[in-house]
Amino acid sequence: KDQNRFVFNHTTRETYRTEGYLKIWNLDIRDVDFEFKYNGGIASKAPSPDGTKVLFKFLYDGLGMLDLNQKSVLWKNPTMGQENRASGGSFLFSLPGGESYLVGEKSGDVSIYSTATGEGTARFKAHSGAITALKMSSDGGWLASAASGPETVIKLWDPQSLKLVGELEGHRGWVSDLEFTADGRRLVSSSADQTVRLWDLESRRELSVYQGIEQEVWEVEVTPDDRFIIAGGERGAIYAWEAEVQDAASPIIAGDVRRCATSAESDRLALLSSDGTIKLGDVASNISWGDAVFAGRNNTSVHLSPGGRQLITGKDDGSVSIYDVQSGNEIHSLPLFDSPILAASLLPSSRAILAGDSKHHVVFAQPDSDGKNVHWETVLSELDGSPNLVMSVSPNERMAALRNFFGEI
Repeated sequence: KDQNRFVFNHTTRETYRTEGYLKIWNLDIRDVDFEFKYNGGIASKAPSPDGTKVLFKFLYDGLGMLDLNQKSVLWKNPTMGQENRASGGSFLFSLPGGESYLVGEKSGDVSIYSTATGEGTARFKAHSGAITALKMSSDGGWLASAASGPETVIKLWDPQSLKLVGELEGHRGWVSDLEFTADGRRLVSSSADQTVRLWDLESRRELSVYQGIEQEVWEVEVTPDDRFIIAGGERGAIYAWEAEVQDAASPIIAGDVRRCATSAESDRLALLSSDGTIKLGDVASNISWGDAVFAGRNNTSVHLSPGGRQLITGKDDGSVSIYDVQSGNEIHSLPLFDSPILAASLLPSSRAILAGDSKHHVVFAQPDSDGKNVHWETVLSELDGSPNLVMSVSPNERMAALRNFFGEI
C-alpha cells in the first residue's frame, strides 16, 4: 500500500484514505465540545483514569495523545505501537493514576511507556501471537491479556511486578476481548469459539459459559451494575445475558436488529433480526425478553398495533400476517404482492393496513371480518423509483409518512 493506491489481483484501483474524527461531547449541552481530525482514520481509543487525556491509535500508523483540557494534540508518533493490532482492547492507561500506558503488539509483547514523556520504560513477552486484548481491573490489581492464533489461554499478570500470576483455560478458539466486572473479582472473555465465559480471578475457575451464538464473538462489555453481559458478533449481531444465570443456553437478546417496532399505548417493543426471528420485550421491566416468537426466515417487516395487542409482519412472499400477541395465533393472512413486503403498518383503528413492497408499490388493504377476503386499492404505484422501507400513519388516519431507500420522506 501507498498513500492513495492499493494493488489487488494485479489490478490497480483508486481509493480514498479514511478521514477519521475523534469527537469530545459535552453532555450538558448535548453538543461537540471539540474534535480532532486525522486523514489516516482513527481505529480505537482509551481515556486516562482522570479523564484529562485520550490515547488513540491511527488506522494505519502509530499512536497519539490528546489533552482534553487544552483541546490539543500532545504528540503523534507514526511508528510507536505500529505493531499493535487495530483493536480497542490492545492498549490502555495504567491504573489508578495513569502515569504510564501499555501497548499490546503484534509480536505478542507488551510495551509500557511514560505518559509524561512518551518514553519506553519496560517491555515483556506475553504471548506468542498478536495481542488481541489487554485490560486492567478498576482497582489496578489485575492485568489480563489474550492473543490471536492457536493460543487460547488468558493470562493474568501483576501490574506492578509484571510477573505472570495465573492462566485461564477453557476457550477453544482465540480470545478476542476481555472485560473485568466492576467489583474487580471476575473477568468476562469473548472468543472465536462462539462463546462468552465468566471467570473467578482468585480461584482461576470458570464460573459460566454463555452460548447460543452462531458467529465469532469479537467484543464484550459488562454493564456498570454487573447485571448484564453484552457481546458483539463477527457479523454485527448483539447478544446479552443476565450475568447471574449460569451456563445460559441462549441470550436474552440475540441477532442483528433489522427492524424494530414500538407500541404507542404500551411498553412493548418488537425486534426483527436478519434471520427473520421476532422477539418481544417489555421496556418497563428492564426489557426482559422471552423465547423467540414468530420465528421464520420469511419475516421481512414488523409493526405493533397502538395497544400492543397485535403484531403485523410482512413476508417475503408478498403477504402480510396479523398475530394476536398474547396467544401467538395468526388472525389474518393477507396476500397483497408478488414481491417481498418491506413495510406494513396497521392503522390506529385497526381497520386496515398500509403496506409497501420491494417494487415501489403502496397499497391500502382492509380484510373482511372473517379474514377470507381482502379489499385493497393501490395508493402509489411508484415512490421515486425506490422501495418503501418505513411507514407510519397519523392518529386521525388521514396522512401517512413513507421513507424510501434513499432516506427521503
